Amino acid sequence: MQSFNHCIYDEYHRGGALCWQIGMGRLRKMYPNVPMLGLSATNIRYLDNQRNMAEELFDNHIASEMTLGEAIVLGILNPPKYILSIYSYQKNLERYEQHINSVKNKIVRNEAAACLETLRRALENADGLDMIFNKHMTDRHVKYIVFMPNFESMQEYMKLADDWFGKIDKDMHIYYMYSDDLFSSKSFHDFKSDDSDYLRLLYCIDALNEGVHVENIFGMILLRPTVSPIIYKQQIGRALSASKLREPVIFDIVNNIENLGVANSGVKENQQH
Repeated sequence: MQSFNHCIYDEYHRGGALCWQIGMGRLRKMYPNVPMLGLSATNIRYLDNQRNMAEELFDNHIASEMTLGEAIVLGILNPPKYILSIYSYQKNLERYEQHINSVKNKIVRNEAAACLETLRRALENADGLDMIFNKHMTDRHVKYIVFMPNFESMQEYMKLADDWFGKIDKDMHIYYMYSDDLFSSKSFHDFKSDDSDYLRLLYCIDALNEGVHVENIFGMILLRPTVSPIIYKQQIGRALSASKLREPVIFDIVNNIENLGVANSGVKENQQH
């Protein structure tokens, strides 16, 4: 049997999943005396009862640790320009309206309905996504990754590309990839190798969340709602680079930063609409 000096477990937080537990267990049995080194953006499995995989796998022996906020404060990463939009607020308004209609006190119900109507008018007068993208995509011919929740949404949003990004580049190049698509690897390769002078967008589902860093990505467009801090940080991490050659831009269209309560994670909110 071949001998090794170390066993490196990349993204070791996945060791909490059953199939990963089996695989990692086999390695430990095969090489019981080989030191293990685990690498991960976070050791907490937030959606798995907050399991701490550093404790379970390494007895909480953490050799080095740095948060996203610390990396920005120390100057290793440039802080991103973070753009919030009102695009995702329509469903919230509908929920508020349903709640108001269920109030039995007529006076309270009328006052709340009046406030909601004022809010609705204010939001309707706010900039649409086409104006927001046009305003904040100051570098017009760069690469963005667009994270999508599912295939149906990706099809819908890709049809809106001309409406949303037409002011920036009417001849934009659009690519897409998702885990069940056999041609995703070719599309991903084409996107990475596209050095043309156009706006280049890669729509993706369940891809690029972790372990893959794409060079020359200028920013992210978040259209996938998530309550997982792991997924959130992995997605925005695709735009962060220690090269510090640019100020990354993150468009949070689904208000993930508020849902996750990560406002103090080191990501500074620069703009709000």
